[in-house]
Amino acid sequence: NVEEMRKSDLKSIEDEAVPRSVDPLKWFGILVPEHLRNSQRTFSRGLESAIGAASANVKLLRHYKRYLALMELKRANKSS
Repeated sequence: NVEEMRKSDLKSIEDEAVPRSVDPLKWFGILVPEHLRNSQRTFSRGLESAIGAASANVKLLRHYKRYLALMELKRANKSS
């Protein structure tokens, strides 16, 4: 089926485009200093929090724009 072939081609292109995750702590071998592990964990949590805050900000702005549009519609209906 042509559609299935397109999906499989797209999937293989996506797989090639996604860079493989490399853990820099593995550069240290087996004996990784504990403070580096802790730092990496803390950085990851901070990054997740920042992404969550940015996502919440985008949602808030979207809802605010919707609110303004509805208020404008309400004003237009009152004046009619």
